[in-house]
Amino acid sequence: MATVVDLASVILRAGLILTTMLLINSSLTINALLVFPLLFLIVYVLRRIIRKYALLQRRAESTINAAVEESINGISITKSFGQEKSAISSYKELQDIKVSVNIKQATLFRSFQPLIELLTAFGLFIILYFGGIASFEGSITPGLLYLFFTYLQRLFIPLIELSTFYATLQGGFAAGERMF
Repeated sequence: MATVVDLASVILRAGLILTTMLLINSSLTINALLVFPLLFLIVYVLRRIIRKYALLQRRAESTINAAVEESINGISITKSFGQEKSAISSYKELQDIKVSVNIKQATLFRSFQPLIELLTAFGLFIILYFGGIASFEGSITPGLLYLFFTYLQRLFIPLIELSTFYATLQGGFAAGERMF
């Protein structure tokens, strides 16, 4: 329930900030929003990859859990036939697979945030560029440009939170798929 409230709070904050930006200067807002289609495209593309690796991770964990349960239940048979080394070797292979999947998933999750921050920096650059031109022409004051720049920074915070939430949600969907 807290997640839904957090999500609603993030969406409300983004909406209020965007509305304020539109009221301050609509042309600068439109220029700032040029980054958003690219941002949403990246989130959409990464959605499938994140879900794939989250599902692979869940499968690897369940395979290891099943192997441990099977080993514990069949320990007397394993000892009777002297297959301890084989059982350990098999378990190590499963662990290696799990570690490999976890590393790939962690790398993907860790690369997601810097990519979003790069787009954020690009959006701020666009505002500085077009706002700087408008400021030199005298159509806006430097103070208004600073205010707009600050609002844009605050707009990106909820969007970064949303993208992080979305990545976590994909992991939850993968867990749900695995359960059902």
